[in-house]
Amino acid sequence: MNRKEFLINCFLSSVFMTLMMSGVISGTKVGFGSAWLGYWTESFLFAWPLALIFNMTIVPQVRGLSIWLANIGRSK
Repeated sequence: MNRKEFLINCFLSSVFMTLMMSGVISGTKVGFGSAWLGYWTESFLFAWPLALIFNMTIVPQVRGLSIWLANIGRSK
């Protein structure tokens, strides 16, 4: 994956995951009534920058760990 693809992937995956998670979590906390949209927006705006930073820094490390764990015991 080149740098441009990596940045686009980080941006899109963090946006979509944050939209879904903040929506579900805020909905289960306050209910899916009229106040929910405001809470969802507030939660998203707080969480998305963090998710983007984590996607750019931690996720590549997790991907490397996953590859390493999947290859433990595999003959070379």
